[in-house]
Amino acid sequence: MSLANDYRKSLYGRPATVRAKASLFDNHIAPHIGNAKSVEELVHRSVMDWKAHKLSHGTVKTLFSVLKDFIKVSNLGDIDTKRYKFKYFGDQVKPQMRIKVWTKEQTRLALSVAIDDPQLYDVMVVALGTGLRRGELFALTWNDVDLLNGEITVSKSLDLDTGEVGPTKTKQTRTIQMSGVVAKVFEKGYTPGKEGDRGFPAFNPNQKLRSLCSRIGVPVISFHDLRHTFATTCLERGMSPKWVSSTLGHAKLSTTFDVYWQTFQEKQDMENLYE
Repeated sequence: MSLANDYRKSLYGRPATVRAKASLFDNHIAPHIGNAKSVEELVHRSVMDWKAHKLSHGTVKTLFSVLKDFIKVSNLGDIDTKRYKFKYFGDQVKPQMRIKVWTKEQTRLALSVAIDDPQLYDVMVVALGTGLRRGELFALTWNDVDLLNGEITVSKSLDLDTGEVGPTKTKQTRTIQMSGVVAKVFEKGYTPGKEGDRGFPAFNPNQKLRSLCSRIGVPVISFHDLRHTFATTCLERGMSPKWVSSTLGHAKLSTTFDVYWQTFQEKQDMENLYE
């Protein structure tokens, strides 16, 4: 099982992501390595396992990524995951993703009430104004915040369960803009000489957010849905999808289109196109 051990040692990223990938690998790929005489057979045995366990489409999609990485790390070549996905699952592995978002009116109402709870209000303003993932937001230190130029450097993510800090989801660093409203939140908490400290004390905001939603009668959403609300609002305002994708930290522009496909469904005026 040295190939399996080499793969486990190669795993790198956010602690929660590493644990999830290792678990999927151990349970649904590693048991078939010794019995497979070729990459093709390994794929087949693994996929049959996934089908037998009736794994969700999202889990299958992750497993294909894990399997591809294992084959690369093991120097066994490469596989065309798109071909295998279609061969074994057709179009089922890529279902249309429906996201939860607030309207502008719902967002304004939520913020007007949340202001009475500074802990929740501050992180809501930043999430709704930047689209940061929860772990990225709570990993920010004052070194990452450039109030003079209105920019935030996003290079790490905090695992709220373990307190460990790792790389971002895509393992890339990005610099994003912040509005004046977001800057005011940071200015309020900034203390000179404490540049290495985190900007926000870590907590799980979902319980407070659910309670807020119930009190004011808006759709109940998770903290991650604030990121979706930011992205959807930007796209509806006509901001460049490429800019939105870069700000969100998506590895590929296609990811942005896949997630926010609903935003692009509006019919356009095709009359007099060249006049």
